[in-house]
Amino acid sequence: MRRARSAAAFLAVSFFASAALAGRDYPPDERPMYGGIEAKDAKPDERILSECKKAAKKRADSDVSAACASLGFQAFHAGEFQRAMPFFNAAWALQPGNANAFHGFALVLTERDENDVGAEEMFKKAIEQPAAPPGAYLDYARFLILYERYDDAIPVLEAGMEKAGRSKPDFQFGLVTAYEQLHEYPKACELARQVVGDLKDAKRDAVREFIGGEHCRAS
Repeated sequence: MRRARSAAAFLAVSFFASAALAGRDYPPDERPMYGGIEAKDAKPDERILSECKKAAKKRADSDVSAACASLGFQAFHAGEFQRAMPFFNAAWALQPGNANAFHGFALVLTERDENDVGAEEMFKKAIEQPAAPPGAYLDYARFLILYERYDDAIPVLEAGMEKAGRSKPDFQFGLVTAYEQLHEYPKACELARQVVGDLKDAKRDAVREFIGGEHCRAS
């Protein structure tokens, strides 16, 4: 973690490193909220709805909106942005307060379009929802750290930790990153020592390197 952006990079690589298609015109079902209409006016594609309903039958809660969002994330992680957005749109149309739909919009806008302003708006909408999942906070923090907005990332990470329960190492690692980049080394070192045993692979190695470095040896 001694290199200026080595720790920050861990958050950028996973989701936001591919080439963008900024400026392209997309059909309504490939734009967030069908291009900005009211949810009551939205008409999801019947084929998309059929897939969501089929997937919902395998869920304990039988939630069709949640199933749509889940299918959207599957497509997103497969790099199928054209397929992902209609699922996120359907999730939003069925449940306008679906945090995962806004989370999905934000990821696609970041990865596909490099639309930072639009992505941040969607991230904010995601974490404003009462049922916002920890992952929405973590990805928003990744976004902020990618753009070196460390002060802004810290409260997002802290809020996400409260929702994460025992699944906190990624949030703690993000805080180590933010505090290190802000040169607040005592806080960064304390957190690094707390979390290093819960990390794996490259993240663990980076934190061990940081703990063994001059800043932590002096604190």
